[in-house]
Amino acid sequence: MISFKTQKDILSATLMILGIILIVGGLGWYLLLKLPDSRTIMSRPANLAKLDSDIQAANKDAAQIQADVNTMVWNEGADQVEPQAMAEINKLTAAHHLKVNSFRPQKANDVVGMSEIPFGLTVNGTYLDVLSFLSDLDKSNGKLAVELVQINTAEAASDQVTGTIDFVAYLKAAPAPAAPAKGGKRV
Repeated sequence: MISFKTQKDILSATLMILGIILIVGGLGWYLLLKLPDSRTIMSRPANLAKLDSDIQAANKDAAQIQADVNTMVWNEGADQVEPQAMAEINKLTAAHHLKVNSFRPQKANDVVGMSEIPFGLTVNGTYLDVLSFLSDLDKSNGKLAVELVQINTAEAASDQVTGTIDFVAYLKAAPAPAAPAKGGKRV
């Protein structure tokens, strides 16, 4: 407490007032140095036009990439993709004289903005036929992405091989279901 009633209190009170003035003055000086100058607030950055053009170029690139992705994504549902993928595989294997041992659709996985349906395929044929099948599968409509290829010899004395191929079909993600409304009457 600041009091000037006695001679002893005058010195301590004066030092307390001086300390308060120094603290308030220092805080004011600090804030004054930290506030931006009005000229810097009102002036446009020198490279703003370049930044705007960079943003427009990035948006154009993103739109082109999205268009490319849309050509590689199935628009149908998962129940329609599996038969279409099987039909495409059957057409390619028949053209390359391969025998399909197994075709296994697997459980769909949700990834960011998409769903993926993995498939497993096992074929028998010559080594060159399996390679040309893989090449044509890669060049086909672009909607089946090969993830894994394993080629094993079927018999030691022949050119027959067994190819195990894992590939994925990407689907556009279904829109999220609407959240039920809160409140209301219960029936």
